[in-house]
This record gives sequence, C-alpha cells and structure tokens, in this order.
Amino acid sequence: MNPLLSIDGLDLADLPEDTEVRIDHSGPGRENVPVAIIGMSGRVGEAADLDQFWEMTVRGERGHRELSEERRADVDAYLAARGAPPPSPERYWGGTRLPSVAEFDYRFFSMSRQEARAVDPDQRIFLETAWAALEDAGHLNAEIQGQKVGVYVGMSSDFGEDYRTMLQAVAPDAPEISVAGNVKSIIGSRIAYLLNLRGPSMLIDTACSSGLVAVHTACRAIQRGDCGMALVGAVNSDLLPVVADGSGIGIKDLQETSSRDGHTRTFDRRSDGTSAAEGCVVFVLKALDRAQRDGDTVHAVILGGAVNQDGASNGITAPNADAQADLIDAALADAGVPAERISFIEAHGTATRLGDPVEIGGIERAFSRHTSRKQFCGIGTVKTNIGHMDNASGLAGLAKLVLSMRHRTLPASLGFEEPNPNIAFPLSPVYVNDRTVPWGSDPSETLYAGISSFGLSGTNCHLVVRSADPEPEPERVAAPGPVLFPLSAPDIAGLRRLVERYREFLGGHRVNLADLCHTASTGRVHHRVRAAFVCEDEEELSALLASFADGLEGVDDIATGEFRLTAGGGGRRDPRSLTADEKKRLDREAARLLDGAPDREGLRRLARLYARGADVDWQRGAAPGARRISLPTYPFEPLRCWLRADGRERLGGPAAELRLVRSLDVDIAVCRLSPQRFWELSEHRIDGVSVLPGTGILELIVQAARRLGHGGSGMTLRNLRFTTPLAVDDGAESEVHIVFDPAGGTGDVSEVTVATRSADGAWVRNATAELVVEPVTEVPEPIDPEGLRGRLVRELDYDDQLDRSKGLTLGERWTGSLRGGRADAGLTEMLYELELPTRYHGETDDYVLHPALLDTLINAANSLYDDDRLYLPLSYGSLTVHGPLPARVLAHFRKRPTSVEGRLYAFDVTVTDPAGRVVLTVENYCIKSAVDLDLGGSGGYGYVQGYREVDPPTGADTRVGAEAGRVLLCGDFGPMLDPLIGRLRSEGYDHLHVSAADDDQVGEGRTFAFGIIADTPDHDTTPLTERVVGPVERTVSLLKGLAARRPEFTGGLLAVTRSALAVTGEEPAPDPGQAGVLGLMRVATLEYRTLGIRCVDIDERVPPKVLIAEARATARPPLLFHREDRCYEPVVQRHAIVPGDGTSGPVPPDGAVVISGGTGGLGAVVARDLARQGFQNLVLLGSQREEPTSDPAFGPQDDPAVAEVVRLDMGEPGAVERTVRGIRERHGRISGVIHLAGRPGIGFLHTKTTDEFMAVYRPKALGGVALHNATRDDDLRFFVAFSSVSGFLPGHGQTDYTAANLVLDSLAQYRSAQNLPALSIQWPAWRRTGMAERLGAVDEEELFPPLDPAEGTDLLRALMAGEGHPTVVMPGRKRPAPGAAQSSSQTGKADMADARSVVLYGLDHVGAVEQAVAEIWARTLDVAELDAYDEFDHLGGNSLLTSQMLRHYDERFPNLMDITDLFRFTTIADQAACVASRLGAEGDGDGAGGDPAPTTGAAGTDDLDRLLDMVEQGEITVEETRGLL
Repeated sequence: MNPLLSIDGLDLADLPEDTEVRIDHSGPGRENVPVAIIGMSGRVGEAADLDQFWEMTVRGERGHRELSEERRADVDAYLAARGAPPPSPERYWGGTRLPSVAEFDYRFFSMSRQEARAVDPDQRIFLETAWAALEDAGHLNAEIQGQKVGVYVGMSSDFGEDYRTMLQAVAPDAPEISVAGNVKSIIGSRIAYLLNLRGPSMLIDTACSSGLVAVHTACRAIQRGDCGMALVGAVNSDLLPVVADGSGIGIKDLQETSSRDGHTRTFDRRSDGTSAAEGCVVFVLKALDRAQRDGDTVHAVILGGAVNQDGASNGITAPNADAQADLIDAALADAGVPAERISFIEAHGTATRLGDPVEIGGIERAFSRHTSRKQFCGIGTVKTNIGHMDNASGLAGLAKLVLSMRHRTLPASLGFEEPNPNIAFPLSPVYVNDRTVPWGSDPSETLYAGISSFGLSGTNCHLVVRSADPEPEPERVAAPGPVLFPLSAPDIAGLRRLVERYREFLGGHRVNLADLCHTASTGRVHHRVRAAFVCEDEEELSALLASFADGLEGVDDIATGEFRLTAGGGGRRDPRSLTADEKKRLDREAARLLDGAPDREGLRRLARLYARGADVDWQRGAAPGARRISLPTYPFEPLRCWLRADGRERLGGPAAELRLVRSLDVDIAVCRLSPQRFWELSEHRIDGVSVLPGTGILELIVQAARRLGHGGSGMTLRNLRFTTPLAVDDGAESEVHIVFDPAGGTGDVSEVTVATRSADGAWVRNATAELVVEPVTEVPEPIDPEGLRGRLVRELDYDDQLDRSKGLTLGERWTGSLRGGRADAGLTEMLYELELPTRYHGETDDYVLHPALLDTLINAANSLYDDDRLYLPLSYGSLTVHGPLPARVLAHFRKRPTSVEGRLYAFDVTVTDPAGRVVLTVENYCIKSAVDLDLGGSGGYGYVQGYREVDPPTGADTRVGAEAGRVLLCGDFGPMLDPLIGRLRSEGYDHLHVSAADDDQVGEGRTFAFGIIADTPDHDTTPLTERVVGPVERTVSLLKGLAARRPEFTGGLLAVTRSALAVTGEEPAPDPGQAGVLGLMRVATLEYRTLGIRCVDIDERVPPKVLIAEARATARPPLLFHREDRCYEPVVQRHAIVPGDGTSGPVPPDGAVVISGGTGGLGAVVARDLARQGFQNLVLLGSQREEPTSDPAFGPQDDPAVAEVVRLDMGEPGAVERTVRGIRERHGRISGVIHLAGRPGIGFLHTKTTDEFMAVYRPKALGGVALHNATRDDDLRFFVAFSSVSGFLPGHGQTDYTAANLVLDSLAQYRSAQNLPALSIQWPAWRRTGMAERLGAVDEEELFPPLDPAEGTDLLRALMAGEGHPTVVMPGRKRPAPGAAQSSSQTGKADMADARSVVLYGLDHVGAVEQAVAEIWARTLDVAELDAYDEFDHLGGNSLLTSQMLRHYDERFPNLMDITDLFRFTTIADQAACVASRLGAEGDGDGAGGDPAPTTGAAGTDDLDRLLDMVEQGEITVEETRGLL
C-alpha cells in the first residue's frame, strides 16, 4: 500500500516569484479555545451513514437484529476450520450488528486483495470512515499533506477473538503483510500514512470510555498546539459473535451486563443490562476561530471537558458517584458553562441496576453545587436504540447529540415506563426524555448539553457541547454565471457510483451551487478518472448528471477522461498516458484560463483540460464568498475481503479425495496428504512430525477397496504390516498410492501396497496387506459388556502427558475419546470404553473406520506394560470389518502369549457398539517399540557448514569485442591492487578502477568483460571495530551505485573477500569484517541477478591470476573459498546434537552473566531458562529504543536471578565498554556472555539507504565485537553469539541481517583461534518469540523449520554443556528436500493450481510473453483483470509482494529478472518488453516460459499400458496422465 497523495510530480521551481505561499503552523497553545466539529461520518449497525443513524434514532427504532446470513456463514466456516461444529441458534449473539465486516474497497486504497484480506476489519472500517469524515469536512485535498493533523482512536478489544488469532488458526502461513494489518496501533496510523499526516497518532484504551476520552485528548492537543486539526474516532466489531462454550471459542460477557431480550431500558425498573452494538464513528475537529476563518461548516462546538478515575469503589469495575460528580463539576468549570444552562445530558446509561442510580447520583451531586432547581434538564441515551458499542459508545452518543442539535430535536430514550426504584427523579435536576420533542423554543437559541462515558476501567469522561452558531449569509455575487463542477474516482465504476450519490443528494437537498462546486473542487482528492460539468443552476446540473449516468456522449457541458502519468519514451503508448511535460503544459493552459473570468466556453475548455489530467487551482476559480458544506462522500465498493480458511478440513478425510486408475490387472487409488488439510496428520505428531496413524492407512485401504469393488460391507485384511511411518512435514504434501494387485496374490487374495515418495524421489512402502477376495457375510456373536465389567475389576487410567513424554502429541479426537478401562490382575484381558467428543460425532458418517477413534482404541493398551517407551502399530494378523465404527464403542483386548516383554506385544481385539454387537475383529495385533525411529528422515538436530574440495577454474578466456576487454575494479583492494592490475594488463585487459560509489566514470549501461568488487585494505594496525564497519559500509555504497548505473558484465561481477571464515582449520584467525562483506554479497547475488555476482573468499597467498580465472569462469558455483592452491565449495553437513532433557545443562558460573538483547522476547526466554538452571547475577542489556521506564519481558521483577537491566546502544563500542566496566565494578568478575542483540532486516538493499542498512547491522555485528573487546581479559566460561540460519542459507531481503550474522560466525572462529571460549549458533526461527515471530516471518516451510522455545532452550543447554561441538553450528532439523521427480511434478501441479485466468486490457495484441507476465501479476495480486499500463504500487504492490512476484518469475523464467528490474519496470507492458528482450523473442511470440507444445492425438494400447506402468512405478502421477491419454 502506498501514500495516496504524492509530491513526486510537484515542480517547486516552477512557482512564480510573486507567489504567496501560505504556511500553516499549529501555533502556540490556547488553553480555553472552543473546538469545533467540522466533519463527521459513521456507520452503526444497518445504518450505513449518520443520516440513516439519525432516522433510526428519531423514529424511535431499535437496531437489534439477528446476525446476517453472511456473517453466520463466516462464523460457521471459521468454526469448521477450527474443527468445531456450527453453533446452536441461541449461541449466535445478535444486536445492532454490522451486516458485514468483510467488505472493503481495497482497490480505492491501492491495496492488493491479498493484503486486504490480512488486514483487521477494524482497520478497514476505520480507514473508510475516517476518509469519509475528512471529505465531509471538505479537507481531503493535497493541502492536508504534511500538515500537523492528529489521529486519535479510542480502541479496546478485550472480549472475543481478534482477527490475528483467527488468521493464525485457519491460515497459519498467512503472508508477512498480515503483521502490520493486525497491529492495533496502526488503526489510526494507516490514514496518517496514506495522507502523510504529521500530527500525533495514538490509540487510547480506557475500555468503554475510550472514544470520548479520545475526543477530549484531541481537544487538548488542539488547544496546546500539538496539531491544527484532528481526526477522532472509534470502531467496534465482534468478529466471532457467538456465546463462548466449553471450547473457549466466542465471547464471554461480564455477569449481569447483557439484557435477556436485547432491549436496553436505561433508568427503568426493568433494566437488566444492554446488548451488543457495532459500528464506527469519526469526527474532524479544529479550533473554532480557525474553522470560522477557513469557512468550515461547524456542526457543533466542544466547550470543555474533563477526565478522571473512579479510584476506590465497591469493586474494580464498579462506578463511583463521587468521582462522577467531580468529573461533571470539572467539565462545567472547564467549559465555563453554569449547570442551569445545560438542557440535556447524553448519559452513559448501560441499564444496570448498579450503574444507573450511581450515574444519576453523580449528576445530582455535581449540579447541586451550582443550583437547587429540579427537573429542568432532560436525560437519555442512544443505547436504548442501539445497545452498547463498547469503546465506541461515547462517540455514538456524541453523534446523536450533534445531530440532535442540528435538527433541534431530542429523540426519545426508549424503554422507560417505570423509574428505577433507587432513583428519585422528582428530587433530581434531570428527567428522562421519554418522548421525541423539539429542542428549544427559539430557533436562534444556543443549545447546551453534556455527555458522559464511563469506562469499565474506571476512567470517566464528560464533555460540554453547544450547538453551532447560525451561519451568517456571506456576501455573494448576484449572478455568478456558469460554474464548473468536478468529480473524480480511481476508476469509471467508482465515478458512476459517485454520480449516482450526487443525483440522490440533489434530489433531496437545496444547496448553493457556488458552495457545492467550491467544496467538490477544493475539498476532495482528484483521482485519475474524471468528469466535469458546466452548469448554471441545480436543475441543469441534475440533468447533466442524469445524462452521464445514461451514458450519453457528445454533451458539450460534460467532459470525461482518464490519465496515467508515465515516464514517456518510445514504443507503444497507452492513449491515457500523460508525461510530466505534457501535464505541465495542461497545468499552464488551465492557469491561463483562470487569469480572467472564463465564460461558458472557457469553462468547457477548462473541464476538458481537467478531465485530461490538468491540476487546476480551484481556489482561484472559486466564487467570492463560497464556503465548505457537507456533501456526499465517496461510495466505496463493498468488495469481500475475508480470511480464507486454507487449512479447512475436508469431510471424509483423505479417502474422500481418492482418485482411481484401473487397468487389466492393477488398480491404483491416489490421494495427496498434508498436515494443513487433514487433521489425521496435523493432530497426530511424533517428535513434532505429523504422522498418519496406521488406522488412517487402514481407512484408506478399506475405502479404496470399496470404491474399486474389492469388498462389500464386510471385508477381511490379512497380514497388514506397517513398514515405514507415513510422515509428512509441515508445509509439505505427500502423494499416496494404494495399489491393488490381484495377480500378486494366490487367487483368494489381492495384494495391497501403500506407498509414498521419499525425499530422494524413490518410492517408499508404508504398508502392505492381503485383501481377502471373498466377502464376509457371517457376524460373530455379541459380547456381554456387563459380564466383562463385573469380571475385570482393575480400573485403568489414561494420561495423555505420558504420551507427550514419549514424543506423541495428539488432538482432542484422541485425548477426548477414551472414557475408561478395566483389566484383570495380570493385565492379560482388558475392556476399554470409548466415545468421540460430542462435537465430532457427525464425522462417523464420513468414515468406515474413524482413524482417531480406532487409533485410540487399538492403542489403548500401549502404555500398560512400559511407561518409558512409545509403541507404534507393527502389524495386524487379520482384521475383519463387519460394519462402520459408531461414535461410541467398546474394545475387548486379550493379550497373546507370543508377546515379547519390552519389545513387542500382541493382542486379539473385538470392537463392538455399546450393546455388544461386533463391528470389528482383529487377530494377532502387534505393537512394537518406537525407540530410535527416525520419522523425519533428517537424522535429528544439528548441521554445520562443511567444505569439499573442487577443481580450480580452467582459465578459459571469454572476451568478446573491444569494449568487452575492459575490466571494472570497484573498491579498495589494498596491497593486492597493483599485482592485480599488472596481471590484467599482461593478459590483454584494459581496466577502470573506481573506489567510491559517486564515481561517474562507470557511466550508464556500460559493458565490461567482467568486474571485481572488493574492500580488502591492509588491516595490520586497524582496530577490529573499524574493520567490521568500514568495509561493509563502503561496499553497500559501491553496490548501490553499481546497481543504479546498471553496467553489463559479460563474465559477471566477482565479489572478493579475504579470510572471511575459517575453512581448513589450519589458517590464521579469520577477519569478521570481511565476513560481513561476504554476507552482504551472498544476498546481493540473489537481489542483483543482472550483475551476475559470484563470491570468492581468498587468503593472503592466492595470486591475482586465480581471481581473473574465477572472474572469467561464469559457470562456477556462486561461492568458493581459495586457500593457497586449493579451492573449496561450502556444503551442508550433519553434526548431531542431542537436546537436553529440560533438567540438565551447563554448570552455573559464579560471576555475572551478560545477556545482550536480554530485554526482548527471545532474551526473556533464554534468561528465564538460565534462571531455572540456577544461574545468578544475570545482567540484561536492552536497547535504548525501548521505553527506559518499561519493564523487560523478564527482569528483576520476575526473578532475583536477574541482577539488573542496563539500556544502551549496542552499536556504539564506547557505550558497550563503559557498560561492561560498570558491570564488573558492581558484580565482580564476568563469567559469561550471551549476545542476542539485533534488529530485523526487512526489505531489499535496493530500497534501503546505507544508514538504514547500518542501523540493522551495527547492534549485532559491532555489538558482538565490542563485547569481545570489552571482555577479552575476563576469564569467561562461555561466549555465545546468537547468529542465524540466514548466514548458513541466505535469502532475499536480508543483506544487513545476514552480513551481521556472518560477522558473529567469524568472530567466534576469531576467538577460537586465540583459545578464547566461543560458540556461534546459527538458529532457525523460534516460534512464539523473537524477531521472526514479531514480524510474522516464522515460515514453517523453511528447509530448517522453526523451533519451539522449549526446543531451543534444550538445544542451547546441550550446546553450552557439551564438548566437541564446532565453533559455529546450526542446531535445526532438516526438512527432507523433494527429489527431482517429485519437484518437477509438484511444480507442475503448483503451476496448474495457481494458474490464473486473467484478462489483460490496454494492448492491441496480447502475445505469450505479455500473457505470461499478466499471469504472474494476477497470481501475485490475486486479481482476475489487469491493465497493461497499471502501476504495480497503484494496485497495492509493495516490497513483500515484489519479493513474491520475483519467486513467480523464477518459476516461469528462471534467473531472467532480478529485484531491481521489478522496481524499474513497474507495469505489465514494461516488464513484458524486458522479458521479451532478454529472451531474444518478440512480444507476440508463442514460446514464453519455454513450455512444451501440448501433445495431441490418442494413445494406443501400448501407450496406455506404459502409462499405467509409469504410474505404478511412481515415474509420473495420475494427474500427469490426463494430457497424455
């Protein structure tokens, strides 16, 4: 999403010398200045705007309704995705509900639908309402940009589910853009970002009073001069409006606050609470004198107010009459209004038996201090119409009050028949206004009112408001003549909706035409789709609007057009394109027309210029005396943007998706499994890996056999054996084949094989069985449940924690199904009773053998004999299905004498319904110990970067042409420069050496044979801190300078570092600064592909000829290390780490332990675990960016093991040195250092300044070096650096972060070479804590998946306590990589799954390249229609989506585009031209993407047999046969 108002096109140099430039300052504070409400907008329940809200209120209607069908469907879908049944009708929580919380005009705000879906509905609702409020105020124009406009949002979300929780529940792999979309404080900041508002933006949470407290806060800010204008609003919605049940899903209300029938009867004897209400109200505020000066419409005036706290009362949520009295007294004093002048009070009025009398008592006490009059002031509350809008309730009341003043009418407070017996109204200054009556007898009388809002938090607010002064009639020109009325929208559909809204408005309102045109022209943003109407009166304007709506063309007084600013240039030209020069010409022509008083023909010309794209100085063209008035606001398009339950379960489980392939002899059933889609996997985990239970495999076999006709209602399987667990990693998907081979059997049976592909692409057998061909017709005799219960007297307990301790994690379908068990004394006979949890009873209709129920019963005896081991199914001797499993079953076990204690147990099992009727029998069911079972195929935790020797470069010369013989040398080569230049010359190369980024010798687009970039100065005497900063900082500047000039390197660009890392273990200590450069360049190879960057790290003894040979050898690996005459390539190698058991760890030292970054989430996890181990004197170092007075996540207030918290800039070595010295003075010796400090690196280097890069790099890299220097003389027991897997496996957008982490890796090796303790841990992401979690960047699909916090701390204990670990280690577990065959097939399927049917506009002819690029855009933005000349950012594109687009390009056109291309070429047309030029193809060619032409023709019998054989062998999948048959 991008700011909607841009100054990019503003030519400040073009201002005439005598131009008067008005600069608005918020000015000095004026404490008593009244504040005007100059704009307002809102939606409450089904009232789409405040006009409808007023109509509902004044007619005495209640807004309480049942939940809309759309929202019920969304609730049901969400609950289904969570595995919960639909709520019963009484659980839906009705009220004054918004018809939809999913609708949002994301296109208007330049968002993609993907991003909009990830944004909290409260943010979306507030954004549209705030926009409308500014339009209503007539201040939504370019002049607002950069002004001190504040945004104050009253927000509280203490009840129910928030959108972030819902997203994480149903779409855990939601994109990173969902993070900002669900940060509460961004509710107000988003409008500030869009419009570049520079005043304060804050969220105010005082519970129910939040909205009104926000108004008071904004008024004070205006009076102090903090801002000149303020947006104030509040939004409230319940995303899951159902009453909470035992599952914890839904809203749990406070006791005695909800009305039984949904009616709010404030102050009545029958009052029993209120009901829920949803909506959003936003006001625009400005100092009254300035509003009058600027010609604003004043709706009402806030004279003063006060905020206070209940303090001590009857309970923390109970009100306090004395505090409320003091509040009202203070507000009256602040406003300077005597109590007797107040004629109405809009009460808080929640209709509770306690709250109502307290509120009246507070008013009585306050007023009695000023007057003894009784019954002179009306009181009421809008809650009797709509219910309680929670944090927005005060603003709903304020909206009602302002509208009542405008219409000079007091709506009735509903439901008041008999007063609350605890309120003596006759003795009170107030009476309940129970009828709709006129307010005031004299139309010129100023009306005064108060409004109260009391928070559940005890924070109260009261404001004093008066009606607006009558607007004096301005001096107007008698006959203004024709006027120009402009309208605009982002697209033609929006413009048509806006025209219809104005037609409706003019049909019901009489307005001054000059005011109308002035407000529409100066008070609105002017979009690119425009219409302008020349008219002399309202009737003519209405007729012109009707002509536009009817599509009439050729009307002289109507000008329409659309424009798009472009850079210009040759080639195809969009007819809507407008270059900057052309726009300036239009602007000048428009200005000349305004020099005089244009007649009708002049206004027609001005209208045409405006429609073409001219910026018009509307203030110059305004009629004298014209003022701002309230006009229709933009009609947003209600586009549905709701979370997609990607993880929603499918009825019937995996078997429901079986696809069948049949041949003469072999039948195959195929399905695909993933934990995201099937609870059978996601809720059944062993050691964290999703494993399909054996009963899930059994269900697949039974269902497939039935569908293939191999069995009836009864069937028998013999010798069912499980050979390899069917494990599927999170984020992965496995293709499963169930193969029935009658020819492999004896005639009486059919052989069954269940197989999946392994990580290397080979097929893995998971299970085999024999299916008895003859169907089963005879049913065994029932068992006697009561007789068994009487005979088996020993009760058996089930403890799911025992399963967890063995590594088995199960969902509720398992843990909630076992009701109890009984056994004989010798545990040779058992009876178990099981029942699925009630919410899952309906699932039994979709299964023959419900996998969770059967798995629970068949494994019920697994823990009877060995508490220390996990047992898994090994085999079924014979299993006979007599009928489907009901939701409630009995399981009768008999232990077989063939069992082998401690290794294998065998049973005969009979499963019956509750009456004892047999549904399943199993003979010789065997379970086997799962000790040493490697489910993930990864071999456990622990990897390191190893090195394998590779051949040196061949030295082949690739020079072509004269200019290609020049070599570009960039940077500081130190003593290596002269020998390198000499070698280049001896080999016939010319050279150009630039040492700074601003050197213009490189030129634009110049071609070189190759380039070499380095920063390897002589470091003999340079301090380590300087070596870590200087080379990296200079290389960033050099690289950005190169990317900007875009030279072409025939042989690529070789990035050279020197001794960045230890490779052989025999070389001298590495240079951490060079490691930083290497980390930077490793990511740059991904981000700047057109530069062709490859990295080479050398030592002092590598001669220049090797560098030149490497530079010329373009097919070499992307990273190589040269040590003397040998060359090495990095590889991933296993280094086993056995995690601690949660109790063992390193011996706590006796000195202080310094933990940098210790005040963050990850630091708190580590510090807390160290404290558990007995560590003392923990000193936590935190960032100065945090609030100095805020407590850390874990600190002295939590555990005395934390000695102190110190805040400092870790990127400042001097500060680190002083801090460490102080720690040593206060705590004695320092025994250990754990360096966690760091900041996340987000965004491509192309989008960052050098300062932004260094702000991420310095705290981690320089902070680590500074800690090393400061503690070098301490006798440390350990020095642990928290590095990252990004240094192990670099990725896009992480140049700064990767560089910093590689510094830490090198620093650890540097210390180790000096025999100092050192350990650098290249952590994967941690779930639920740390940077990745805060940024929503925890990616379960990474090659090394994230770690749970407990998993991470166990690994840390093992690494700190163990010996023999390398200095740098990556402790994660590797996700099995798909084999080549699987990768290609999955890629093909992914392409088919993600294929977009996209319609491309704007081109005369759409070729294959253009279509391919359009499909990439459609897939990135999740749209179905695109224009070839639309700018990416105008469609909602941003850096995160740009990264996603690059991945899509890599799938379609591997390595053809890099990230800078996507920032340079920002339309489909431009990108298609770039792609075509690099492919060497014309834009209308047919070979985009290199896709093969489709095969046509029918397959013969041999072909069919071959295809079936290939399917069986796993060479192709079933889907891939479709286009071949």
